[in-house]
Amino acid sequence: VTAFASENDKGLWIGTDGGGLNYLDLKTQTFKHYTQSNQDSNSLRSNAVLALMIDKKGRLWSGTWGGGLARFDAKQDKVIRVNLRNAENGNEENFNVWSLFEDAAGDVWVGTQMKGLLRWREADNSLVQYRPGDDPTSIAGEAVWSMMEDAGGNFWVGTNQGLNILDPRTGKFTRILHDPSDTTSLSHNSVESMLEDSK
Repeated sequence: VTAFASENDKGLWIGTDGGGLNYLDLKTQTFKHYTQSNQDSNSLRSNAVLALMIDKKGRLWSGTWGGGLARFDAKQDKVIRVNLRNAENGNEENFNVWSLFEDAAGDVWVGTQMKGLLRWREADNSLVQYRPGDDPTSIAGEAVWSMMEDAGGNFWVGTNQGLNILDPRTGKFTRILHDPSDTTSLSHNSVESMLEDSK
């Protein structure tokens, strides 16, 4: 089991590494399974489901290893594969997805393994990719493991090479990194989870 997403007292979505996507109906205590099928374009692209997220509209999103991003259509009881292709990523769609996040504007952010950070906007089906480079205002790492939007609207991104704060207006990042000579710096550059407290 790799990920959970709760529908409160209705049901529980469970992602597995090899067993696809599973839904537990809490009322009947029965499972329904959704797996990859080469014969079905409305199935997962991969059975390794590493990230799950329920958006503000109550829709389930799943990120997979080698299968990119998908959204579940509850009315039709099927998986809708999301196209993550653009000119920058060479029309690649089968990303390895580690993390998912929906921001206040409703954009879906996709954290990948070694392909950086993706922002997908449903309204116009647009995709922006952020990858590290020589520019110190670029994202610090290729593997994006965690994301968070704080109460002030700041967008935080945890990677394999440090913590980043993104200014969505400029697309520029501020890097927060470990410095062995500074005991008050970030303790390690691998940032796998984040949480904003009540203060």
